[in-house]
Amino acid sequence: MPAFPHIRRPRFGRPDALSLAVAAVALLGAALVLYRQSAYGVALAADSVHYIAMARNALDGHGFMSVYGNYPPEWPPLAPALYAAFGFGVFDPLAVAGPLNAAAMALTVFTVGAWLRRRVESRFVVVWACLAVVFEIEVVRMFDYAWTEPHFIPLCALALYWADRHLEDGRRSSLAWAAALSALACLSRYAGPAAVVVIAGMLLLRRGVSLRERLAAAAAYSAVSLAPMCAWLARNWLNTGVMTGGRPIVETAREHVAPMLEEMAAWWLPYVPIPGAESAASLWVAAAAATLTAALGMFGLVRWLRTGADAFVPLAVGFSIAHAALTLAALRTGVIGMDRYVIPTYIPLLAAAAFALDRALAWARGVRIAGGRALPAAALIAVLAAWTAYGGFVAASDAVETANGDGVGRMSRGFYESEITTHLRE
Repeated sequence: MPAFPHIRRPRFGRPDALSLAVAAVALLGAALVLYRQSAYGVALAADSVHYIAMARNALDGHGFMSVYGNYPPEWPPLAPALYAAFGFGVFDPLAVAGPLNAAAMALTVFTVGAWLRRRVESRFVVVWACLAVVFEIEVVRMFDYAWTEPHFIPLCALALYWADRHLEDGRRSSLAWAAALSALACLSRYAGPAAVVVIAGMLLLRRGVSLRERLAAAAAYSAVSLAPMCAWLARNWLNTGVMTGGRPIVETAREHVAPMLEEMAAWWLPYVPIPGAESAASLWVAAAAATLTAALGMFGLVRWLRTGADAFVPLAVGFSIAHAALTLAALRTGVIGMDRYVIPTYIPLLAAAAFALDRALAWARGVRIAGGRALPAAALIAVLAAWTAYGGFVAASDAVETANGDGVGRMSRGFYESEITTHLRE
């Protein structure tokens, strides 16, 4: 039984004001991504060069061959496959990556809006969460690059959304969508199984269903989700003798815990940088944020097990924990930019935060101050609106600087005018 049976359900037909607001924010996000790329195009990093080369070689009939002329196991095939497919044999994959990132940003915002409007009462919270996607600098910067994150982020969010729907309505079509999207997420990044583990676990714990049905649903979902990735890993093994590639271990996972927690805690501060790992205050803020997140996830899990309501809270927090754990296990060769590795957890954590804010608003509306009820809720909304407005200012300033400055990555003035590029050109 849903926690709020009166919550609006999206319907086909004439869109309502909330749907139009979500669509407007989605278009704003796509426009922001394209504007940031307007000077030099999509940004390229080391991995990006291989994705583009793999796409070009696939179009030329050579398969997913990297820029080095080999078939690397380090990179799953979805990103180069998308670049090749959406070029339609006409546009070069490098020209496709930027618009595809903009479309992925719009899809991410749509997913957040569709998910939350089913699960929260406040229209303000739904719009706030959509704006929080577009105005979060670290998220938008991921969409500057020809990386896997722009595809992985919405695919994971969509898989969790459809899993949540299946846990509510029990329809096989919802589970099929969740499995298909999970399979694509696994083909996008090797961290994709984090979603599979959490969703399969929720299917096994579902109330009101026989053990046999739960086992069958979890097994079918897991098989469909993991089969394409297993086929890709088998291909890697046959071609290279390894499944995902290997690098020398130079660090332990423990060394990355503090930077990861700090990065995740920074998302919820009003765009104020947190000091480095050596700061005790920074670690306290990060530890507090992690504790609150875990407590919210545990509360949501207990609530769902008891009442069957709001499965999306343990889904969202569970995915974030599983993804962080898998990332820590893999990051044993040094990290270049912790924000890139943890950013896929932002959308699920945002959904959980929106639920908490929605409940806080519902409580604030019932508080009486000086004979009235509106003041506490209005104050909370004003704080959130001011925080979001400042976030919009920061996002706009960063976009202007990126579009009119030196660019980023290997699509920048600094790269074009560097000594090595000049030497190679000569």
